[in-house]
Amino acid sequence: MRMKLMAGAALALVMASPSIANESTVIQNNLNNTATVDQASGAKGKSAITQNGQDNLAKVDQSDLSSAGTSGTRNDSTIVQSGAANLADVKQTNTGAGASPANVSSITQTGSNAAALLDQTGSGNNSAINQAATGPVTADVTQNGTGNQSTVGQSGNNTTVYVDQGITNGTSTDSIATIDQGSSDSVINVKQGGTAQSVIASQLGTQNAMSVDQSGAENFANVLQTGNFGSIFVQQIGTSSGSSAFLEQTGNGSVLTVNQDGAANLVGSGMNAFVQSADNSTAYMEQVGLLHFVGGTQAGTANSLDIRQGGSAQTAQVSQSGSGNTMAVRQQLNGNFALLNQSGTGNAMDLFQNGSFNTASVNQSGTGNNLLISQAGGMNSVNVLQNGINGLIDIDQSTSGAHAQVTQGGGTGNRAFVTQASLDAIAIITQAGTNNYAFVNQ
Repeated sequence: MRMKLMAGAALALVMASPSIANESTVIQNNLNNTATVDQASGAKGKSAITQNGQDNLAKVDQSDLSSAGTSGTRNDSTIVQSGAANLADVKQTNTGAGASPANVSSITQTGSNAAALLDQTGSGNNSAINQAATGPVTADVTQNGTGNQSTVGQSGNNTTVYVDQGITNGTSTDSIATIDQGSSDSVINVKQGGTAQSVIASQLGTQNAMSVDQSGAENFANVLQTGNFGSIFVQQIGTSSGSSAFLEQTGNGSVLTVNQDGAANLVGSGMNAFVQSADNSTAYMEQVGLLHFVGGTQAGTANSLDIRQGGSAQTAQVSQSGSGNTMAVRQQLNGNFALLNQSGTGNAMDLFQNGSFNTASVNQSGTGNNLLISQAGGMNSVNVLQNGINGLIDIDQSTSGAHAQVTQGGGTGNRAFVTQASLDAIAIITQAGTNNYAFVNQ
């Protein structure tokens, strides 16, 4: 064991076992700094603590429970604290066998009242926390398993990050969580369990909240929130090939929720994330099954979006703009497709597809439009364009082979009802002008 102490009215306590390869370096410059290093339970601990300023507290507890060996990294922790009243508490327990790298941790805190709590158990864990703030900033990281990585960077006031790898959702293996929070009064909570989970999260606004919960295998979430008073909730339960979510929320006071359960489900993409720029709006997306996709944007004010997809290979491309719009899309079983677009004020849309190979392309523009489409069976197809005022379209198709194409122009008082309950039915309605009405029942 080798240690170096430089202290001015400070306390440094180092406890080490007589085993080889324990090493600790503590440097303290100023008043009332306290450093505690406990390396009494293993052979490969290494710790370096540097504290400048005053009233800083650093504690490192390292245990090596693996098989004997002296080469490679086992426990390694570096804490650098500058300023006043910083707190860092690191606990590292290596349970892996051999001499391969095990727990590695680095905490850097600048300012005052920043706190970082880190607990690593297993082997191959790697965590780095960097905090620079004046005021309370907290990062609490727990790693349990093998090959997990976590990087947290925070700047601002009252910012909190919680990373749970391998505790709540079971043992975690090869999971990655990267968080960059430059905001004030914001909270990010990440829970990872299973295999090869990945989270990239960033918040830049004020009083935002973000929660990412991953279990299963190979889920990926890339989340960015830059507005104020917003919330993002992501839950992913993957199988052999997990789901991915690319989310961006720039509006104020909005809520974005994504629930994915299955394999290869996708919300947004690496090139184009699902963006909610609307203020005081809600977007809820639930995908159960496999090979589902939701893309598009929601802009405006006080809009609401609810998408639920089940089965396999469902696709919904969504775009909403204006204020007070409501859209609900629900697709079940296999192969349904819906491309939806709403613009204006007070538009409402409800689409329900059940069966295989149902297809719908809908466009609404204007004020007060209302569209309700329900398709059941197979091979149904709907193409609707609505433009104007006070238009209502109600389409109900229940068997295969039906086709409905409806176009309503920029007149006033447009109405169209299409109900098809027979095979090989086709209904085409085109309306333009004022006080239009059309009804087809086959």
